[in-house]
Amino acid sequence: MPDYPEEIWQQLQNLTKKQFLNALKRDGWKQERGSSPPAYRHPDKDPIKNRIVIHYHKAKETMGKSLLKHQLALTEWTIDDLERLRLIDLN
Repeated sequence: MPDYPEEIWQQLQNLTKKQFLNALKRDGWKQERGSSPPAYRHPDKDPIKNRIVIHYHKAKETMGKSLLKHQLALTEWTIDDLERLRLIDLN
């Protein structure tokens, strides 16, 4: 699991699925054809270990903390990556 400082988690806790999905796309993750629910893979990462599935439920825009931690672990994003992808602001 990602070991981000608490101030980073505070910024990520309200991250919506749409924001997360847009960050995946900006980072080069591609949607698998015909996958339902939508699944994404990165062409430069292990195709077995790095598959992210996004479940949509109308009632919930954000992910729970444990799910978010799991998804972020799969991306292998560093704090610098989170800032580059505009998910956090270190200023």
